[in-house]
Amino acid sequence: MSQLNAQQSGQFISLVTMQNHLPFTDKYYHYNYRANGKAAKYNKTEINHYIEGIHLTDEFTKTFLDKLDKINRPITVLWYGDHLAGLYSGDDINKYYIPLHETDYFIYSNKYAREHGYSYGKQTKHTQVISPNVFTALALRQMNQKVSPYYALITNVADKLPATAMDNEESADGLMVNKNSQRVSSSKLTASQKRLLNDYKLIQYDLVAGKQYVKDLHFMK
Repeated sequence: MSQLNAQQSGQFISLVTMQNHLPFTDKYYHYNYRANGKAAKYNKTEINHYIEGIHLTDEFTKTFLDKLDKINRPITVLWYGDHLAGLYSGDDINKYYIPLHETDYFIYSNKYAREHGYSYGKQTKHTQVISPNVFTALALRQMNQKVSPYYALITNVADKLPATAMDNEESADGLMVNKNSQRVSSSKLTASQKRLLNDYKLIQYDLVAGKQYVKDLHFMK
């Protein structure tokens, strides 16, 4: 909030916090929620600390968004994190790789943005499961911004391809996850999806290891 209030012109702020991180001991002496069941058999105190931290994070996040709604200029927040803490005994990372690494996320436009045409509204299509590589494209759409050809491509990737991530099995395709949090193979993609994925890979290669032809074509502007 101090940084937002420090200047009135446009800002891009990237912020990483250590909210509710290890170790989960000796932090709280009161719990609003308590763990039950077999998963909490051996480390119930740590799990109770973790759950309380989530509860407090929710409260602080609401307070933060309420403050943003009182600022009379458009502000959009993209918030995500963190993956499930490694507290549960007996978890098989190969069996539960996807749910162990999924995180919550949201994109929020403050009241001024919503009332003055700087907000797309609630995005509900193709947003159940996404990957961080498309965050910027979704944020730009949320702000009703015109985009470069590159971000038009990334928007298509967000809308038409499964989410992608690094793979614990070191597959050439990486990890592809559909909207139901199920692993899918690139061989099961439609012809148009395969073309889009290939276009995306070509752009990635050109930017990272190639001749960067796309810059000369004004693809990024």
